[in-house]
Amino acid sequence: SSCAAWSLAGGRDSPPSPMAPWIISPAADVFGFAIPLLFSFVITACVRSIDPLSIPGYWWFLLGTCIDVAHVYGTLFRTVLDSEATSQNWALYIVAGPGLLLVSLFVNMCLGVKVGWTLLAYYAMFHFAKQPYGVLCLYKVRMGERDVADHRWDYWTCMLGAIIPILISHAPSEPRTRLRWFNAHEDFLFRLPPSAQTPLEALHVVVPAVWASRLLWQYCVRGKQVNLGKVWIMATQYIIWKFGSSEHLLTGLAFHNVCHGIASIVLVWHVVRVRLDTWRREHPSTMKWVDKLNDAALAAPWRYMTLMVALAILEELGWEFLVNQEILPDRGFDLPDFTERQQALATSFLMLPQLSHYFLDCFIWKMALKNPGLREAFLPADPSLVVKHGKKLS
Repeated sequence: SSCAAWSLAGGRDSPPSPMAPWIISPAADVFGFAIPLLFSFVITACVRSIDPLSIPGYWWFLLGTCIDVAHVYGTLFRTVLDSEATSQNWALYIVAGPGLLLVSLFVNMCLGVKVGWTLLAYYAMFHFAKQPYGVLCLYKVRMGERDVADHRWDYWTCMLGAIIPILISHAPSEPRTRLRWFNAHEDFLFRLPPSAQTPLEALHVVVPAVWASRLLWQYCVRGKQVNLGKVWIMATQYIIWKFGSSEHLLTGLAFHNVCHGIASIVLVWHVVRVRLDTWRREHPSTMKWVDKLNDAALAAPWRYMTLMVALAILEELGWEFLVNQEILPDRGFDLPDFTERQQALATSFLMLPQLSHYFLDCFIWKMALKNPGLREAFLPADPSLVVKHGKKLS
């Protein structure tokens, strides 16, 4: 994977073109990339007395349903609700929909839902690890950073911020019975000896310290400006994975899912809103009914959030009615009994939104012509800044 700056013509041989240091605006950047982290610390302080292995329903609805599950449906606004994007990426969408459904059905029906949840958990960890690097790249391109060596340092330092805590969770001093990412039926694919935990914890401190020391050296010796946005995102990557890897499930939900979900919601809103505003202003006659529907859905932030939360609630009801059956029976609802195979079938379908979201996010954040509106949302209208290779943003 590469950085947004490297999708610009010229690579490191072109002079940098620094812009405003924020990605969207000072307020939007703070709301999307700083406040969620502070919110997570507040939540952690408030839930210390709650059973660490359970998440009360009201907390799950606020943090899980309304943020984590809801943000998955933001992908719709960037994909099938954009007629131009659909016409250029229809094959990709077929893979993301029917194709991945067939994979999900095979795994859950033939290998078992435990294997399905396990593979999805590792895919989710990869997805969560990569998003901060994409945001970091946006700060890099805003500051005109194009050095190849810097790119490698930034990429591996950011990724190790997630990889090391993941490895630590596989080498607990007190062995856990299973992996708890979704707290469903997932399990570890491998285990490390407990003796690996201390060296890994030390490495999680040494790696960012060396990276920060290199930035300080560049500033003092070479006079290179410090990219505060990049530094902040790198710091949040390490903080989120440090505290999000807690044995307390609600703490993990707060740090991982809230920070990830809100950042995604803000980025999607910005890209699609700029895309539709530009489209309506320059070529309104080419907008189809689905684009006008998209425009109406994003006419105000409350509409955008309401639609995503409504879809998230429908998904949660599907899980409760067809698979979990934990809440409704306690409230007097008589639900039908489903066989294990029927529940595996339902799980395969209900997994699809997040599975498609993880998959499509590997493609829809590339600065390429197949992703209309992305460049306009983050780069100025400068003819010298042209898409060359369509490298990945997140």
